[in-house]
Parts: sequence; structure tokens; C-alpha cells
Amino acid sequence: MTDDDFDILEKRFYGYTDGFIARAQDAYPYTLEQEHTLRVCENIFMLAGSLGLGRDEANRAKAAALVHDMGRFPQFGEYGTFPMPCL
Repeated sequence: MTDDDFDILEKRFYGYTDGFIARAQDAYPYTLEQEHTLRVCENIFMLAGSLGLGRDEANRAKAAALVHDMGRFPQFGEYGTFPMPCL
């Protein structure tokens, strides 16, 4: 996966998750989940580097990290709950 491919996926992530933030009476849980996801992306990218993965492989790992919790956004919208990440 190229950097451009990841950038496209990241824009879609924000397009999807920002919609929940815009519609929320209390956006904090959604922004917290977004921030959690971005920290996971940063961590996986560092791990990929320490494992000696190439740029395309590292971007694939980062893409998996980006989408790993996307289901949490509609879950919170419907049920008002999701496990809060450790800070």
C-alpha cells in the first residue's frame, strides 16, 4: 500500500467518523475514539519500522490499525457504550 493509498483511506476514515462527531450532542466520546485510533496507527507504524517492514507493508499495517475500531462509532451511536481506551 502506497502513501497515497493510505492517505485516501485516512480521508475516508475522517469522512466517516467526522459525521458521527457532527451529529453528536456530546462529541467527546467520538473524538476520544478518533484519537485512540490515531495513536494505534502511530504505534503500529513504529512497530513496523522496528520489525524492518518496508514502507508498503508498514502502510498496510497502519491501514489495519486505522479501521480496527470503526464499528465502535455506530455502536456508540446506537447503544451509548463502548469500552473506553486506556489513556
